[in-house]
Amino acid sequence: MTRIQYRRAIKALGLSQHRAADWLGIGRRTSQAYALGEVEVPKATALLFDLIDKAAAAGFAVELDARGRLVVTRVPLLGEGER
Repeated sequence: MTRIQYRRAIKALGLSQHRAADWLGIGRRTSQAYALGEVEVPKATALLFDLIDKAAAAGFAVELDARGRLVVTRVPLLGEGER
């Protein structure tokens, strides 16, 4: 995961670098280092963001709730539920 991909991923979740650090359970300086490309993003973190991105691309709403928990919900397809 590149620094630009990391920045886009946290932005898509509405997180700052500091909030992303808290959410991921890492230090704020570490999150900043990922965003600057000073440190490689761990594979597990990259896979998490890739999964979130794929869920969003597949039509799922992906967001964090007030407690910082990841919430993924299915968005009805056009015409679904109209019976």
